[in-house]
Amino acid sequence: MKIFIDANLSPRIAKALNALSEGDYPQVVHLWERFGRSAPDTEWLSALSREGDRVVVSGDLRIKQNPHERAA
Repeated sequence: MKIFIDANLSPRIAKALNALSEGDYPQVVHLWERFGRSAPDTEWLSALSREGDRVVVSGDLRIKQNPHERAA
């Protein structure tokens, strides 16, 4: 399992969680590392959904309100 930190949260959070886990826990990745800074939410949400076994930690309070993002 991988944990993804979305663009509304600092990439430092992913780095800090990886440092604290010392390899005992799932890898924590900031979305910018994988999808770049300009990827639309629907793009990365759909990609992670297809892969399965992923957790997204988001600071975007509106992500559930957009029907396209909810579907992704």
